[in-house]
Amino acid sequence: MHRRRSRPPPEAFRALSPTRQKAHVTSIDGAKTDVTRQRGITKVVEELTHR
Repeated sequence: MHRRRSRPPPEAFRALSPTRQKAHVTSIDGAKTDVTRQRGITKVVEELTHR
């Protein structure tokens, strides 16, 4: 059984639909604090890495 190789986050992000890209950017951009913004970035990168 072969494991599917994960794409690097930038490549995986570009593979998303424009609507999904915008949703990720908007959620991060709308964060009120640096801590929340960093948490959002981490969550998106993990999601994109484990696709």
